[in-house]
Amino acid sequence: MMSRLAFSSLLLVVVAACSHAEAVVEDDSGAAGAAGAAGGAGAAGATATAGKGGAGGGAAGSSAGAAGAAGSSAGAAGASAGAAGSAAGGASATDHLVVNEVATTGASADDEYVELFNPTSKSVSLDGWELKYAGMSGNPQSTWKGGSGDSISAGGYFVVAGSKFGGSSDGTLSFAMGKDGGGVGLFDGSKRVDSVAWNSGNNLVEGAALTAPHADGSSYSRLPDGADTDDNATDLKEGSRTPGAANQPLSLFA
Repeated sequence: MMSRLAFSSLLLVVVAACSHAEAVVEDDSGAAGAAGAAGGAGAAGATATAGKGGAGGGAAGSSAGAAGAAGSSAGAAGASAGAAGSAAGGASATDHLVVNEVATTGASADDEYVELFNPTSKSVSLDGWELKYAGMSGNPQSTWKGGSGDSISAGGYFVVAGSKFGGSSDGTLSFAMGKDGGGVGLFDGSKRVDSVAWNSGNNLVEGAALTAPHADGSSYSRLPDGADTDDNATDLKEGSRTPGAANQPLSLFA
């Protein structure tokens, strides 16, 4: 049977052991709590830092995106302006007199005329200039020659007409033009300035010849006045007779 002294000693040992265990548990819990708190604070800090970084990155990205959009808009505007500039730079006005309208027939075989047009900004003297005509074959022959008093003002017209022409003219053709085929050219000395040919293989054709004949009440007309790409079939169409005035397309109600 255990003595009272031994039992008391044993009880003290048990109490001490329990106290130590509680202290260890409390210490471990404190350490764990501290570690947990530190971890939570670190995680919160990391999250906040990441959030700030993300926000900054987002703002920078938005700014970059806006700048890119503005750049794209400016680039598009620049491209449009460049295209317009190229188109304007590539287009050029005709810089020489042209055979602007030709009527090879009308109320009669000699009711015909050749209209010249000056698309330039200066008056041009026609002294010594010639209109030459050629049939469907053969060499061009002079049918009118300008004198010292003949000139054509800037933006003006000059009409050389046949003997049965009923309107006002500035000169007279010396012989009739064939309605089924031929050509007429404007010459300054030996230099051919412009020419128009219809249904013809003569050397006055520029590009493709016009289809012949035109109707009695119409003419071969440059539309618009002065248009010249050196292709007769492109530059001239069948239009209304307008000697000495701006060319007009055929009226649908004529």
